[in-house]
Amino acid sequence: MTVAVVDGYSTARFLVGELSVRGVDCVHLHSKEKLTAEQQSAVASAAYTIDLGYLDNADDAVSKLQEFDITQVVAGTEAGVTLADTLNYRMGMPGNEIEKIRARRDKFAMANCLRQAGLSAPSSFVTDTTTDAVEWFEANRSAPVVVKPVSSAATDNVRVCRTAKQVEQACSSVLHSRDFFDIRNTRVMIQEYLEGDLYIVNTVTVGGVHKVSDVWLSVKAPGPDGAPIHNYRQTMPRDDPTVKAVISYATAAVETLGIANGAAHSEIMHTSGGPVLIETGARLMGAVLPSLLAEYSGTSHVHLLALAISDPAAFRLFDDMTVEQRKVIRDVWLINHYDGLSRSISWRGKYAALPTHRTISSTIEPGIILPRTVDMITSPGIVSLVSESIPELDRDYRAIRTLEEEAIYLT
Repeated sequence: MTVAVVDGYSTARFLVGELSVRGVDCVHLHSKEKLTAEQQSAVASAAYTIDLGYLDNADDAVSKLQEFDITQVVAGTEAGVTLADTLNYRMGMPGNEIEKIRARRDKFAMANCLRQAGLSAPSSFVTDTTTDAVEWFEANRSAPVVVKPVSSAATDNVRVCRTAKQVEQACSSVLHSRDFFDIRNTRVMIQEYLEGDLYIVNTVTVGGVHKVSDVWLSVKAPGPDGAPIHNYRQTMPRDDPTVKAVISYATAAVETLGIANGAAHSEIMHTSGGPVLIETGARLMGAVLPSLLAEYSGTSHVHLLALAISDPAAFRLFDDMTVEQRKVIRDVWLINHYDGLSRSISWRGKYAALPTHRTISSTIEPGIILPRTVDMITSPGIVSLVSESIPELDRDYRAIRTLEEEAIYLT
């Protein structure tokens, strides 16, 4: 069996390794010609049978993939979702509903798709001018609102705005920049700001049968420039009543968006009126260590997708509602409060000494310039804490935040 992975960066490198263990060969291709240095370093090149590079049209990609007897195309990251869906459709392989391909990338189309199906979705407006954006804000004055690119990721250029002036500035920033995938923004979206608790639901689907791999509570904080900063995320038990409601809504949203095969990563706000989708990506969750999750629950988003690809029959027999998180994992996003030069990595030892510490994921090295953290992209990394005790996690979380106030990454 051979599968093709489009844009195999981030968590996809773990997927390729897991598939290799299961006897599945992988080939790699890119959705764009030029890669960033970060993307180049994140590709597990040795794990692929071949890296086909960038093929500038779908016809060439189809022709090339047919040489390898491909059984399925998988999106490695958000950037690869559209090409993966297109190739599966063109080659007659198990994929997602092609009619809804736009709704799986365009957040405005996504919200409309859900609303038309009778599911709750945030009120939204999309435009290519700041004037129209301000007019919509003033006509629908229910501040605050969220301004963001239509098809980006990683809290790129996301701003919470409370005044017309802030909306104008945020929209101008989006329209005069390129998105997280280095594509020029030609439109900007304004969306009602939702109050509530943010949950992450990760699913895998085979032939329309949906399974949940893991659920997280995601806590964010307002950043210094108006963008939400990731604070921490924490694994949640399946028997929690709110989690049950969020899971039910998530699977309905995934179904509505035409995700019939493959992974999906959904972010859902549980409001006073119930769950409301912020967005769903038809791909694996990023910035996570699947082995850590599997250690305490027996599975992960990556492990479940690898099972679905390598053994669909076993996937169908997997009872996702019996998954039990034996310990709580809290991933703490690091926050650097000051611009400056990183002088050492002595801070790692201080974090490693915390009783609940398990892993550190960071690329900080001595001698690099660290920007102040204003969004997900500028976070110095993640520290994973593990414990059965929430008070213990709270204690070590507070210790990290206290050390950060002392400019620990610049000493």
